[in-house]
Amino acid sequence: MCLINIETVTKILNCVLFERCDEVFDQNFLKKNLLVERVLCQNGLDQQYCHENKQRVDEFEQLIQNVANYCRENDILYYLPKAYHHYPDMGHDVDLFIDDKGEKLKDFIRHFQLVKDKTSFLNKVAGKRPYLFNNTIPVEIHRFAGHFGEFKQLTKSYYDNLVFEKGVNQLCNEHKLLNQIVQRFYGHFTIRLSDIIYTIKLLNKGVDLSAVEAEASRYGIKKALHEYLGFIFSNFGGYIKSNDYSDYENKKFDYIYLSKDMFVIDKSFALKLFVAKFLSDLTHFRIFSLTRLATAPLVLIAMVIRRMFNKG
Repeated sequence: MCLINIETVTKILNCVLFERCDEVFDQNFLKKNLLVERVLCQNGLDQQYCHENKQRVDEFEQLIQNVANYCRENDILYYLPKAYHHYPDMGHDVDLFIDDKGEKLKDFIRHFQLVKDKTSFLNKVAGKRPYLFNNTIPVEIHRFAGHFGEFKQLTKSYYDNLVFEKGVNQLCNEHKLLNQIVQRFYGHFTIRLSDIIYTIKLLNKGVDLSAVEAEASRYGIKKALHEYLGFIFSNFGGYIKSNDYSDYENKKFDYIYLSKDMFVIDKSFALKLFVAKFLSDLTHFRIFSLTRLATAPLVLIAMVIRRMFNKG
């Protein structure tokens, strides 16, 4: 098991961002952090794996482009929130948001011959529909963002501000940053090095942080945003070109720490974030989100039971 440390992080950042690399990094670390294709010094990696991974990425990209073309030709409102976040590396599935649950969606599923994948209680609660394309590529179709599908209003805001990049509908820069917060702080509770690189590149492109703050406050996730920006600017501010974000460099962050091969978000802090989100929804009468969040205890019980059986 590769134990991550700041020195390793710095070397990989220099390798990916500045193309200065003479190190051989742990293959498992690179795989878990979605960094295989971007690390230039691949002499220490299994070449067979690198070849197979490149083929996988090419297949994913072809499917993504075909999905975008089909949706555009059939007037289906969609976006792909993570398709090119870590390009030329890609994640292990294709996340697709479609604003339709009727015949158009059924036609889409039939057209791509998607086969239902084994779902779970959590997927059902969150409104996720997992499929397999060509028996190899996992495709998750979502309606609304969030671990429980609770960010309905934010998702609508996403749709109102989509941009067309790399041949597909993607989120605007401000929403890409917000989506990072939703994914990492309200879903995975970890931050990979690829996520940090993505955020650095995003901030260097230019992000209206006042607009991001206003929207984060509107949906009850401002505390998570401040924690993340404090973490990014305090640790990696030297990689960010603009000094417009100096107000965030001294923001205190206490709930992100190194653990094994990635950064971890403290679980007690994550629980407080969900409570704050619940109170925000209550204040703004977001009934849909309140209903989704109310299922959280059931999901937690289901996860505990599943782990008990898996250990057995």
